[in-house]
Amino acid sequence: MAYVDVLPANSTAQTPDETGTGTAGCQLQAGNALTDNDTFCTIRAQSSTVNTSYCYTGVVELKWGGAGSLSSDTTITGIQFIFEAKGLVNDESDALQYKVSTDGGSSYSAYQDGDLTGLPGGKASADVFIIPSSIESNPPFSLSDAITVSSLNSNDVRIRIKLNASEPDPKQLSFDYVKIRLHYSDARPTYDNSSDEQVMGLGTLILNNGEMIF
Repeated sequence: MAYVDVLPANSTAQTPDETGTGTAGCQLQAGNALTDNDTFCTIRAQSSTVNTSYCYTGVVELKWGGAGSLSSDTTITGIQFIFEAKGLVNDESDALQYKVSTDGGSSYSAYQDGDLTGLPGGKASADVFIIPSSIESNPPFSLSDAITVSSLNSNDVRIRIKLNASEPDPKQLSFDYVKIRLHYSDARPTYDNSSDEQVMGLGTLILNNGEMIF
């Protein structure tokens, strides 16, 4: 199935109980997840030593502002998320917690466990994880609203990310970026070029290999 990976466009942060705006440190860290540039968004367990540029037990929120190369009439059939991550945690299978909104934040799915088995240590190079491992259908995670190109363009599609509360100080997760993987059905016609003559009345001609001679 065809897919495209898309970076988020905007970010914000929430307090640990998600009732208010997160700290300046969490907002700063959230912004680091918008680009693939080796500048990491790091979420840390609560610590008695506080650095105001860090995000302690906060919730990072990323919002999509586009659908990459997909046209407005494309049908999105499922999603996954791509995390480039590293960190130091006790349980790699559920240290990452995430939930999704498809209606601009009016409602969210339940928190999901993000399996980061094989997570590189904090000083190692980050690795890429596809979460969940199987394609999630659309609408995802029992939400009511399906993801569309329009909803992606309107910041309606969002993900909230946090460190599992069971992870003690000094555990942490770091992400270079988080992309959404949009699986879609490609209804464009294809043509067999094995014969000498082809006629196309309407549609898009895609040349996978070889050459066209007129």
